[in-house]
Amino acid sequence: MRTLVAAGVLAVALAAAVPAAEAYEQRKGSLTVGLFGSYEGIEGGGEYGDDFDLGPGYGVRLRYAMSREAAVGLVFERLTFESVLGSMPGPDSLLAPPDRLILIVTGGEYVRHFDRRGKLGKSLFGGAGFYHPTIEISRNEQQTANGDNLLAWAGAGLEYFPRRTIGVELGVRAFGILAEGGASGVAQASLGVNLYLLK
Repeated sequence: MRTLVAAGVLAVALAAAVPAAEAYEQRKGSLTVGLFGSYEGIEGGGEYGDDFDLGPGYGVRLRYAMSREAAVGLVFERLTFESVLGSMPGPDSLLAPPDRLILIVTGGEYVRHFDRRGKLGKSLFGGAGFYHPTIEISRNEQQTANGDNLLAWAGAGLEYFPRRTIGVELGVRAFGILAEGGASGVAQASLGVNLYLLK
């Protein structure tokens, strides 16, 4: 009986000594697949900031855990910005104004995790890559705008874990976009689900 009590006390003591955090920390070498939706706005100089403003987006993130606190990954997303020109005719009445700007983004991202010792964790992001711009015309036509170009971003996020391998992530990011005529800035809020594929 004493042996059983001692074993029980030891088990409780050991359980208490193990940080709850480890249940939600990623393991080194684990993979994460994330799907997210977003809403963003663009402003500033360049060829895009004056003619477009807000719109929705979506994307996929793939991450590889270098440690329990850090990960690197790839980001693939589609950003959409509605035109501020409305249905006003262009300088040539035969030409329709642009309807929306679409940016297809491909890049790499570094993620630093904090406070992963419970169900709510914090993260900082930083990344860079390329975007492919397309301008959609009101008359259901599309035209590619000046080829691919560079962009970079930084941001922060909160991630809630309803289960050990599933995280719901709320993030905000600020993008810097290089374009003809100067740089534009993009502010983004996103909400997504991450699936942790543990080793």
